Amino acid sequence: MHQTHYRSSVAIRTRLLLRLAPVIVGIAIAGCNRKEQAPSARQAAAVNRRLARYELLVTQMAHDSIASLFLPNGVLANAGQPSITGREEIREYLKSLDDYYVLEERMMPESTVVDADSVTQHGTFEQRYRSPKGDTVEVSGDFRAVWLRDSDNRWKMRCMETTTGT
Repeated sequence: MHQTHYRSSVAIRTRLLLRLAPVIVGIAIAGCNRKEQAPSARQAAAVNRRLARYELLVTQMAHDSIASLFLPNGVLANAGQPSITGREEIREYLKSLDDYYVLEERMMPESTVVDADSVTQHGTFEQRYRSPKGDTVEVSGDFRAVWLRDSDNRWKMRCMETTTGT
């Protein structure tokens, strides 16, 4: 009797496992297919956060903090004007604009392309500022930013290039 009960119990468990096997396999496959964000997507998201930080710092006119987002040999360039190369030179240039007051800065990346350890962004920007004479000026155009990792593995700008349309 004891052996019969054992056999029927084993048979019930076996049938139950056979019925549940597709469910168990499905759960296992779903778990394997659930991927974390791909490295390139993580890199792009990290750089997008850095660009948002840049945008905020420009609005705050935080010259030292803006300059610190650049590599030591970083370049700030606006089409038709001489490029500013080097973190300290960028800082000094930004300080020379102290008589201007940024009212609004918007940077809208349209593409963020990851290539190994660099990320290139293209997009548009809009800026509204008050000139030293008190006039409100609006400018907009395109930007290109190239980001590289520094020795501390943080994303820093190699260059920020803008072309103004208005």
